[in-house]
Amino acid sequence: MTAGRGGLAAALLVAALAGCGGKTTGAGAGGAGGAGGAGVTGPVPDPFVVARLTGELGALAADDRFVYWADETGLWRRAHGPDAPIERLLATERWITRLAPAGDSVFAFDDGLALRGVTPGEAAASVAQLDSVPWGLATDGARAVVGVDDRIEVHAVGAAVRTIALDGVGLALAAGGGAAYVVVMGDEPRLVVVDLASGKARELSRAPELSTAVDAAVWGDRVLVSTAEGVVAFDRGGAARAVSPLGDSRIVADAAGWVLIPPAQVPVSHGADGVTRALSPGIDVAVQNVNLAAGGAWAYATAYADDGLVLAAMPRFGGGEVWHLEAGAQATACAPSGARLVCSITTIDYEHLLVELDRGTIVHRFTTLDAPCERVAVEGDEVACLTADGTVVTSARQRGGARPVADVELGARLALHKGKLYLAEGDQVSIADPARGGGKRVIAAGPITRRAPENAGLGTDLVFADDRMYFVSAGGPADGIYRVDESGDVEPFWSYSGQRDLHPDLIRLGDALYVHDLAAVYRVPLDGSASSEVHAETERRIIGLHAAGARLVAEIEGGPSGLALVAVGAAAAPQILWNSFYEGASGGDALIIRVGALQALVRIGP
Repeated sequence: MTAGRGGLAAALLVAALAGCGGKTTGAGAGGAGGAGGAGVTGPVPDPFVVARLTGELGALAADDRFVYWADETGLWRRAHGPDAPIERLLATERWITRLAPAGDSVFAFDDGLALRGVTPGEAAASVAQLDSVPWGLATDGARAVVGVDDRIEVHAVGAAVRTIALDGVGLALAAGGGAAYVVVMGDEPRLVVVDLASGKARELSRAPELSTAVDAAVWGDRVLVSTAEGVVAFDRGGAARAVSPLGDSRIVADAAGWVLIPPAQVPVSHGADGVTRALSPGIDVAVQNVNLAAGGAWAYATAYADDGLVLAAMPRFGGGEVWHLEAGAQATACAPSGARLVCSITTIDYEHLLVELDRGTIVHRFTTLDAPCERVAVEGDEVACLTADGTVVTSARQRGGARPVADVELGARLALHKGKLYLAEGDQVSIADPARGGGKRVIAAGPITRRAPENAGLGTDLVFADDRMYFVSAGGPADGIYRVDESGDVEPFWSYSGQRDLHPDLIRLGDALYVHDLAAVYRVPLDGSASSEVHAETERRIIGLHAAGARLVAEIEGGPSGLALVAVGAAAAPQILWNSFYEGASGGDALIIRVGALQALVRIGP
């Protein structure tokens, strides 16, 4: 085993590493520090399969007590929770296409244009025989509100129908509080509110987004409309406010918040606390944008699993918090900065920006770049990024502007510490001083990272603890964790004895370092005591390691849903945090997942 010696004077390295024992998470690609907003805290119920389906679902609905669904064999319901029994409410030869719960009953519309009221333990009651397919079905108390052609009809079991004419064909319908909210298509689209007692209609809005309305829902004192441009909230005075750039899908709402499945087919749930969180089935299923329902603490959607179609239940706030970006923008790299994020953003106009974000909103613009960043590191007001053309640039809040520091190979990793910039690429670690005009000087060389030609530029995470710097050597004959001590010497710290490829990810949590290969995650105490295996995969590959507060998160490849994030630790069984396609992640006090299709960042808190 050869320990390389850096070309930098020992005194400079001592100054750069002095006083760094207080850091508790890995630096490098992910940086350290928390992301803004309230994280998901406390135990989260496990998602579960409500029912395994023999065919497609015809309709799906839920209230605060039950989830209802219909397939080719009939109508079913189940109380919320994995231990509740499944009840069959109705056997029918007709295909039920719409459902709407109403107290102890549920209204069901079938392809024979019949509307029935179904109450458990009683015979189904015929409510109406319609003359055309409705474009909307909702309930207000015990009444069914049906949108048909250029009218709405109000039905109740045993009562006469009330018909209210509209001045155009309806497109979307919601009801609640004695009123119906209708998106009407005429000379120009408009949102109207109809008093169900008097039949009087009042126009609320002619917002241009209404021309692409897909669905509507009542949420508290607001009505939400899902459009191709996103979700728009209208108050009772007609004022409109965009609440999400995600839309073009069905939307459901109740007192707990609203849920929709945007085109990316990742359900998102917006809570009464104003936080939007992504939902993941977490049961090796891929959600399809066909059916959606929400009630109580659960959201429901149909999904594909290994053994066919299922109805999946997801905890309403069991995923990560979604930070929406402006339409068409994408984040290419991020690092936490206190309560916010510093990100490299590419706008819809292909402008590359290095910015600070607070819940998706740009609050500070550091600089404009020639190319997007592949990695970002933050320390205080200083920011460094590795651009896609292989240039490391730095910027400071008070000065602004991009200052080129060094050129490195793509795949290198970087960290800011005590005002110095550290770079890991190929088989060396370098240091640069942005305040002195940049340039890099090698401080460690030898058994560092992969040295195969195809991996020549790859770097390792650089972690600082106990006045020392730690890094991973992977792909050589002496794989393991190495450290640079106060005098500048590189010395072995932990030797890897496994048979797979060690990965250059390195995380510090508390008093231990964590590293992984393709099959296992290892805990290496900083005091030099024995290491231990804290997580293992037998069928899927571990491809990344991240920190989310006090949790260690392993990034797993495999399964029908793409990639999974599994929280690991000796004190608890692994928990799937996210199980869907995404574009990468960065660590820190919160885990940030860049989801390009959602035009958003997903934050998983501690």
